[in-house]
Amino acid sequence: MSDFKFSTLKYERPDFEALKNKAQELTAKVQAAEDYQQARACMM
Repeated sequence: MSDFKFSTLKYERPDFEALKNKAQELTAKVQAAEDYQQARACMM
């Protein structure tokens, strides 16, 4: 990593729409969980 410089890093804009959709999907799964084990499985 001797040539590690900020200018060599690739910038990739975050896909906020995809993140929002994933958060909504996980929220729905947790809300639909019947017990703690199912809710925890959604987050792992």
